[in-house]
Amino acid sequence: MFSDSYTEDMVKATRGMAYFYKLAGLALVIVFGIFIMLFYHVGFGSIIFFGGIFLFAYIFSQRELEYEYIITNGDFEIAAIYAKTKRKELMHFGMDQVSIIAPVKSLRLDGENVMSTAYYASRKNAENEYAFIVNVNQKKIKVILELSEKSMNQVKTHAKHKFTLE
Repeated sequence: MFSDSYTEDMVKATRGMAYFYKLAGLALVIVFGIFIMLFYHVGFGSIIFFGGIFLFAYIFSQRELEYEYIITNGDFEIAAIYAKTKRKELMHFGMDQVSIIAPVKSLRLDGENVMSTAYYASRKNAENEYAFIVNVNQKKIKVILELSEKSMNQVKTHAKHKFTLE
């Protein structure tokens, strides 16, 4: 009988500055809506004001963010969990799509020409962060994950020739 290897990690993420810029921008939209209501047109200002309130409440409700990594037989599924209520799958890839696995600060990653970077880590513990260079639709994407020791052992089992510590 075959046995599947399975690990699951949860990482509580720290919000970046883009999140706070969105909140500040929406606060300005709300203030702008108040000024429009007072000095120009009540109906148009109300639409701007309540639209800003709605969007601000929606963005603010997603302030808690956790990343979930599920590794099954070397296949990764990465999901975001917002406010412990909504789960959204962000990425799914297999080890056959990965070309390099290295610590984030590795010199080996400097020569890689990547199209974009997907940062799915807590931003607190850089020594546990690993970069996966993933080929998706003929484009290289650097995926940064913060894996536990158990998950790293599973990754090393399924892709030991792709793993480097340099």
